[in-house]
Amino acid sequence: MSLFGFLSPPKPPDPYKTAGSQLKTNIAAGQAANIMNNPNETNPYGSVSYNATGSQTIIGADGKPVQVPTYSRNVAFSPEQQQLYNTQTQTQQAVGNMGLSQAQALQGTLSQPMTTAGLQSWNAGTAPTSLQRSYIDTGSSPETAFTANSRAVQDAMMGRWAEQNNPAQASQEAQMIARGLAPGSQGYGQMQDAQSRARTDAEFAAQLAGGQEQSRLLGEAEKAATFSNNAQQQDWQNAQGYADFQNKLRDSQFGETSALRNQNINELSAMMGASSPTTPEFAQAYRQGVSAPDLTSDVYNTYGIQAQNKANMTKGLFGLAGSILTAPMTGGTSLAGMAASKLFG
Repeated sequence: MSLFGFLSPPKPPDPYKTAGSQLKTNIAAGQAANIMNNPNETNPYGSVSYNATGSQTIIGADGKPVQVPTYSRNVAFSPEQQQLYNTQTQTQQAVGNMGLSQAQALQGTLSQPMTTAGLQSWNAGTAPTSLQRSYIDTGSSPETAFTANSRAVQDAMMGRWAEQNNPAQASQEAQMIARGLAPGSQGYGQMQDAQSRARTDAEFAAQLAGGQEQSRLLGEAEKAATFSNNAQQQDWQNAQGYADFQNKLRDSQFGETSALRNQNINELSAMMGASSPTTPEFAQAYRQGVSAPDLTSDVYNTYGIQAQNKANMTKGLFGLAGSILTAPMTGGTSLAGMAASKLFG
């Protein structure tokens, strides 16, 4: 090897080759981590196992194919749990078959539109009748109504009074004349005044009785009108209540029809929910990464150290050579001066 070859710096590493080596190192570290951190497990309910299934090829940074290992995670029930699972699956399948049959039968039901045929007809009720607004004859007022009845009572009472009192008054007048008290005399006048007051009292009592009879008849007429109006109002309320009853009956009939139609749909929905498969759940695979060696940094760090060592060595050799060349020789000249005199003398 020549001196210059010995002193030349080291050749830098190929980054793509280094990256390819780094990828293979990472894959190996990941493979080791997967094997160590995913042990096979067994418990009373079943087991979980991890198996290598082969590999897939990828292209590394250096352009060369790299094999990446693949794994499978297999879960198995214990015999008892497997039997329960089979039973559950068969049950769900049977329910699913029933749901399918129900859905096929439901097509015929849903193809028919819902109608109100056969239901109770709507009942709008009846319009209210006109109420009696007056309890006396048209054209009369409470003051003038039943005046004939009042007059009849008065006449009857005065007629009875006259039957009882006229003979007595005539007898009194005859007695006064027999006693020599002729009409126009003081005593005869006093007798006439007494008779007049008695008649006035009788007429007042007759008027009072006639007024009472008129009030009684007005009260009876008012009661009769009120009773008639109340009866009409009650009849109208009864009619409206019966109409409401019929309308509610219609609502109930329609609700029953809808419920019967929806029953098949509800049963089918329940069967669809019951027949859905249950996905078993298991613990997730444990993944703990293993740090791979930083090959790329190691390569470039090694290259840097080698380059620095070469530089230091070259610097030392040139320093040593300079010292030798400038050292004085016999005769007072140096090796470098002698070489220069040979070249330029």
